[in-house]
Amino acid sequence: MTSKRSMTAHDLFELQIVNDPQVGPDGKRIVFTVTALDEKENCYRAALWLIDSVGGEPRQLTAGRARDGQPRWAPDGATLAFTSDRNPDNAGKGQLWLLNVAGGEPTRLTRLAEPVEEFVWSPDGMSIACISKIRHGERDPDSDVRVIRTPRFKYDGEGFLDDKYRQLFVVDVRSGAARQLTDGPFEAHNPAWSPTGFEIAFASNRDDGWEFSAVQDIYAARPASASVRRVTDGSGAWHAPAWSPDGTRLACLGTRRLESDSARIEVFVVLAAGGAPESLTADFDRSFHDGAIADVLSMPARPPLWDQAGQTVTVVYSDRGAVHLARIAVDNGELAPLTSGRRRAGAASLGPDGSCVYAQNDALTPGELFARDASGRNERQLTHFNAAFVAEVEIREPEPFVVNSADGTPIHGWIIKPFGFQDGAKYPLLLEIHGGPFGMYGDSLFHEFQVLAARGYVVLYTNPRGSTGYGDDFAGQLF
Repeated sequence: MTSKRSMTAHDLFELQIVNDPQVGPDGKRIVFTVTALDEKENCYRAALWLIDSVGGEPRQLTAGRARDGQPRWAPDGATLAFTSDRNPDNAGKGQLWLLNVAGGEPTRLTRLAEPVEEFVWSPDGMSIACISKIRHGERDPDSDVRVIRTPRFKYDGEGFLDDKYRQLFVVDVRSGAARQLTDGPFEAHNPAWSPTGFEIAFASNRDDGWEFSAVQDIYAARPASASVRRVTDGSGAWHAPAWSPDGTRLACLGTRRLESDSARIEVFVVLAAGGAPESLTADFDRSFHDGAIADVLSMPARPPLWDQAGQTVTVVYSDRGAVHLARIAVDNGELAPLTSGRRRAGAASLGPDGSCVYAQNDALTPGELFARDASGRNERQLTHFNAAFVAEVEIREPEPFVVNSADGTPIHGWIIKPFGFQDGAKYPLLLEIHGGPFGMYGDSLFHEFQVLAARGYVVLYTNPRGSTGYGDDFAGQLF
């Protein structure tokens, strides 16, 4: 008989979401975020924290009264840039701020009209490339009339787009002056500086009629001239570019299966000079992204992470409800898993010695930071923010099962039995069905499911055909 209490709806406000680790340039320190929900103000609060790579007691860097996120080290390791909604004028939420790691108050860097969504430091630490929206065309700010001219006018989670497009900017770190590098009714994503700082790669479709096309290419912009060139050949949809250490190649994620029922994400490499991307994982029947569906933790996506020798890239892939880290040899595509078992790992960051730090949770824990050495072995837990919560609350373990469908197709699922379950007793059953296509339930804490189990329900959830994590044939069987 357990002495722990059952999960409640209010426990959502007790969880500490540990996420987005970034190893410093010297490999000795790791900055990360800790997020919690503010019940009174109905908002998120997030603080930056610092911990030594060898472990120990973490140190809080920002107060957590705002939502601070995306901490990124300057190349010299002395300064952090991060996004925050702490702006005193409450305008342009999500601007860039700078913080001296040795101490002091953060200072605001950008004053763009829209939030900064992604950013990356230049190799010399003098500039930051970032993505922010700009309106293309005119609109009367005093009118509530919207004139819809394109099929792309509204997104879930964003609402009306108001003719705003994500553009690439370069920000001077000393002055905060922002210079726009791309323009027009096109979207730019995933900026990545070349090792020399000569170019910035990004993902986009800059062709006429792009809104009716699934194609997305990797481009490269030159800050000195604001010129833009296409790197990939227009035969697929690619994103998340990452330059090799010597600058001769780019790794990226994407697919050529634009007409397929299974849009499996593969890992590609393309010459920086341009050409046809080569898939490293064409024969690996899993998708290289985090397809997990959960209500507690959302992992930030990462581009492929090159090792310093330019021989491997570290990525995540979805497999039967789990999300794992793996290293892929660039020369031959050989894949070496770094994690295994029932877990969800991601948001990885590599140290200069090849060690790996990542966020991880499973169906029984809210998640913490973990690390492995350069060999990929010797996993150790670095943080314990949720230890007291896990010690107090009984989190019911999902029991996996496989059942054959009418045509013999095996379907993978889980059952969570109620708090205080007794054999022989009858309980009401709740069936949780996920949408899609291509998502998956799995080995990640689901607060909603635990609350339902705590209230006496048996919770049953499966990954039906169309789900990620079971191969192309399974994902393509939508009916």
